[in-house]
Amino acid sequence: MVAISQLHYIVLGAKDLDAWAHFATAGIGMVVSERNDDALHLRCDRWLSRVQIVKSDNEDVHALGWSVVAESELDALCERLKSDSRPFEDLRGPEIRARRKAMRVIRFSDDDGIVHEVAWGMEVSDRTPFASTVAVDGFCTQKLGFGHVVLSIEDLERSTRFFKEIMGHKVTAHMFIGPHEAVFLRCNPRHHSVALSVSHRPKKLQHMQIEYNSMDDLGRAMDRAESLPMEKIATIGKHGSDWVTSFYVRAPSNITVELAYGARILADDEPTEFETFTGSIWGHLQGMENA
Repeated sequence: MVAISQLHYIVLGAKDLDAWAHFATAGIGMVVSERNDDALHLRCDRWLSRVQIVKSDNEDVHALGWSVVAESELDALCERLKSDSRPFEDLRGPEIRARRKAMRVIRFSDDDGIVHEVAWGMEVSDRTPFASTVAVDGFCTQKLGFGHVVLSIEDLERSTRFFKEIMGHKVTAHMFIGPHEAVFLRCNPRHHSVALSVSHRPKKLQHMQIEYNSMDDLGRAMDRAESLPMEKIATIGKHGSDWVTSFYVRAPSNITVELAYGARILADDEPTEFETFTGSIWGHLQGMENA
């Protein structure tokens, strides 16, 4: 089984790179590490690129970037993709290093057309330590990845199989709210790096989450949401599944971003595949159907 270590980066399409640069830096507290006419690279820790914004009329997720610790894991992934009869690209060299800040990337698509990139040799910037002007205590990332994503898919069983058998994820939880079910999966101690739910929304990305290291920084982000302004989609609240305290805002490109603190961390031997029947213990009012 492939040992994917984390959700390392996300690639999003956007018509307005300037709007994203302002939202990510002044609103969230990230730092622009590189910028040109076609792309924007954003940092939230020592890694050079956690969120990549590319110039495009398709304002949705363009790729999810996963990483492995050892290059041999990419070779194992290639064999797994071959056995599944799933086409892939094996990308190396200066072009992919410039685009993804990685030495080697295996690129393929799932059954819903969402592009996945599994990378090795991610670039760091130790000479220039990460320093946010507004996120005083930084972000909860490192070996846990940049956060999580929730994806709109067509077939829950099929997509769950993909993440378990191809990507090597574990199912953490099933959430049932009325007739709807969501599946939460993890590849490290973070409660989930990806969640899946059947939806016919126009975007494949329902939302992405970025987590702060302190409740104070989450509170300051709420203050900035009022003053910038950032459109709040849902009020502050606490989720029942991963115990995170968070609120939701609308980013440029009509992308929903969950800003959070205190997500649940699971031990390897902790029981998995538990069931939950509530989305939030309290809060998260106004428009959670859009989150």
